[in-house]
Amino acid sequence: MTPKEAYKEFEEQLAALEVVVLYVSRTISLLRRSVEGKIPITNKQDSDMIRVALTHYIVNNLNALFDDKDRKVNSLKNITKRFEGHFPTNVFSEYAASVEEFRAKHLKDLERIQKNRHLSTAHLGASREERLGWPPHVAKNMDRLLGTKSSVAKSDSLRFITPYQLFEMPIIENVPRLEKILEELNTKVVFAKVFKK
Repeated sequence: MTPKEAYKEFEEQLAALEVVVLYVSRTISLLRRSVEGKIPITNKQDSDMIRVALTHYIVNNLNALFDDKDRKVNSLKNITKRFEGHFPTNVFSEYAASVEEFRAKHLKDLERIQKNRHLSTAHLGASREERLGWPPHVAKNMDRLLGTKSSVAKSDSLRFITPYQLFEMPIIENVPRLEKILEELNTKVVFAKVFKK
């Protein structure tokens, strides 16, 4: 791959990451307005389904942004692995450190997001040990109110992420930081390209 081809491909992949982060941020805002009752939908079932769909969108895309197991996936970490040989070595160092710091800060949330991403709603393919559930106090209250036997999460990472509980997760408030991290990388790469000429 020539330097020109590498830069063009890098721009495309960075733009895709920026779009995903922007859409996640806007979806969080839309979900917040829905939860606060600021979006007028009179049918409760429709409103509940919209909230579930928005929650799944946020969870699935946050999971994808931090998926670095498959090198073919365009994720926050993989973009550095794919292009570090085409730019000066220091271009990605701050970016990689920022992404890793973000990941470490939100590790519990990301584990929970990953479990909800893979096992959400219908528990498709979930083993007994991996089934999502509620915190014990919530399950107990639901059993009392509904007369059911609610699933209890065996660990914090296996707790359901509902539209309301999503806003209890610190990672949700920090999504704008991801936008800033990507913006800083874009600026650094542009400068590296300019000064390379």
